[in-house]
Amino acid sequence: MTPFVPLGTVDSNQPDTVTISTLNSAPVAHASADQSVYMNNTVTLDGSGSTDVDGDLLIYTWAFTARPQDSNAALSDTHAVNPTFTADKAGTYVVSLMVNDGTLDCNQPDTVVISTNNTAPVADAGPDQSIILIGSTVQLDGSQSYDLEGDDIAYQWAFVSKPAGSNATLSNDGISTPTFAADVRGEYVIQLMVMDAVLQSTLDTVLVSFENVKPVANAGTGQSVYIGDTVTFDGSGSTDANGDTLTYLWALTSVPAGSSATIVNATVLETSFVPDVAGTYVVQLVVNDGTVDSDFVTIVIQASSEQTVAIDAVQDCITQVSSLDPGMFKNDNLQNAMINKFNAVIASIEAGNFADALGQLQHDILGKTDGCANANNPDKNDWITTCAAQGSVYPYILVAIDAVEALMQ
Repeated sequence: MTPFVPLGTVDSNQPDTVTISTLNSAPVAHASADQSVYMNNTVTLDGSGSTDVDGDLLIYTWAFTARPQDSNAALSDTHAVNPTFTADKAGTYVVSLMVNDGTLDCNQPDTVVISTNNTAPVADAGPDQSIILIGSTVQLDGSQSYDLEGDDIAYQWAFVSKPAGSNATLSNDGISTPTFAADVRGEYVIQLMVMDAVLQSTLDTVLVSFENVKPVANAGTGQSVYIGDTVTFDGSGSTDANGDTLTYLWALTSVPAGSSATIVNATVLETSFVPDVAGTYVVQLVVNDGTVDSDFVTIVIQASSEQTVAIDAVQDCITQVSSLDPGMFKNDNLQNAMINKFNAVIASIEAGNFADALGQLQHDILGKTDGCANANNPDKNDWITTCAAQGSVYPYILVAIDAVEALMQ
């Protein structure tokens, strides 16, 4: 007979356990787009597009992996967000970027190629699109494709895939903005290649579907401010092709050593922070449409410690560039790229590297805005595409050059 055991007096044979852990994800390095420059130009690198899904602060490590023979090119700061170097020999320079979030390195480095020769153009097939009704006319747009040397480009579109039973055809596969009729429900993938007189771009694709489309984050443009200023940034330029309501998540992914700056509210459309140390701050934004996150975007905030005449002059240049419509540039991305170049000039002035700052202005930035001043028309090296827009920026650059030269006397 089994012995009687009173209820509530017997332990289990062995304890059970549960483990709760928090996983850290590796950051992602982004060394920005390839560049083509003239020999002896100052080259400005840009790692501000690097991201961390956890919103951790990033540590940057740049290194040359290839240089032309006999080149003595050296990076101004291997751990800066925007280091510079001088392309002292003709040929190709390859620079790698690793980022670390304080615990993990990125899974693989990203590289950027700087060449004193012709570079391939860049194809941009436009953002993904969402279709609601079968039979809708889809307007493709490759007009944001560009060539850094300013060469004319030719377009070549082609379907990569269509839904079963679709007879969709492009209205003209050799122009920048062809159309087609989405005649069957499903996904359409169209690729774009652009060519200059010598080289072809890599392929870019656009997805046209009846499904949810990833939203696009827009954090606005970079800024140059003084320590103690309240810096506001606005995600209202973010978009969703389906018209879904977006949520926002901001993060500071890089701050100067010694800074304790924090974002006031990281989950609202429009928020702010106060820089407390001079240097470069990188702000990251991701938006979500209720189903899927956007890709990360970043902007650079440069905080200055001294309100010198030279810094004020460069900040005036940033104000003028920020006031231009993005359509005044060869490519929408170049407005932020030019602002980042001016921020790098300010960083050089703050560090006392006046010769570097002057070189960036005279041998890099000025040549992207001076076609109309020199020849009454934009030239192939200009990033700003109209004389009116150049005229609103170019005189301010000359003032900034004079101000930096005065620091060297």
